[in-house]
Amino acid sequence: MEGQALKVCGVGALRACYREPGQLIWSKEGTWLTTTDGALQLTQLQRPGKPIQPALQALQPWGASGSRTLVPPDES
Repeated sequence: MEGQALKVCGVGALRACYREPGQLIWSKEGTWLTTTDGALQLTQLQRPGKPIQPALQALQPWGASGSRTLVPPDES
């Protein structure tokens, strides 16, 4: 985020969601990535230079909860 790549290392459920695709949303209830088919639960993420971590732990530098619009690398 903000110029850093996040590697998705574990996923869980897909649930209905009506937000625009490409939103990363996290809170104490979990971490979700919105897609055209719904919201995909992210369970493990890896930041550059860090080990694979539970998703909420990996996102801690950006706060206990939040949301960001993700931009694919070829569009940044």
